[in-house]
Amino acid sequence: MKQTAHYRKWIALLLAIVVAVPFLPSSKLLASGPVQGNSTHQLKYFQDRFPALTDPNHVFETVTYYELDYLLRNAPAGANDNYVILFGGSWQAETQAAIPHINEVAKEYGVTSIKTFDTRLAGPDIALDIAKNDTPYGNYTRRYVDLGYRYLKNINDHTAGVLGSHTYNYGTASEPDNQTVNVVDAPFLFIYNKGNADAPIIASLEGVASAGGLE
Repeated sequence: MKQTAHYRKWIALLLAIVVAVPFLPSSKLLASGPVQGNSTHQLKYFQDRFPALTDPNHVFETVTYYELDYLLRNAPAGANDNYVILFGGSWQAETQAAIPHINEVAKEYGVTSIKTFDTRLAGPDIALDIAKNDTPYGNYTRRYVDLGYRYLKNINDHTAGVLGSHTYNYGTASEPDNQTVNVVDAPFLFIYNKGNADAPIIASLEGVASAGGLE
């Protein structure tokens, strides 16, 4: 019964976000498993970078690429070991508009931590983006493919691919040659559970139609 209550709480969270952020596509609404927050550590970074996020006790924590890689690789694999993760950056109007809504609904439903990852590895003002192959600093899309191929194995099932995809040829004896991963349409909010080995993304919401539609 307790697990069912947690399961229904996550469905309510996703539905509430769809209501609060009306342009999130409800067709991408998927849900499974209980939910738990991870950490209450607060970062002033978000209030500096997201002016609409006025809550000083917001639920967001930023993670670097290596911190995200470590988390996805070493997370406990129990049925209740779920992590709420958001892909999106402060340089994106859509994420700027969505993030206060996500915070409000997450707190309403008891989520205490959302790990937030920006594909611009050197910060929002430097266009070193692992989700793009035409940055002035070279092509780092292999790092993006690594996240999908190695850890977020069902990311293509949770993303529409409207922004295209990236392919990397690993070409080793232990790994297949070509692996293709969709580029997410941020903000991309999902729950990760390592124990669900072949489908570790167990729930997701992808993208908004426009920032203006969120006001």
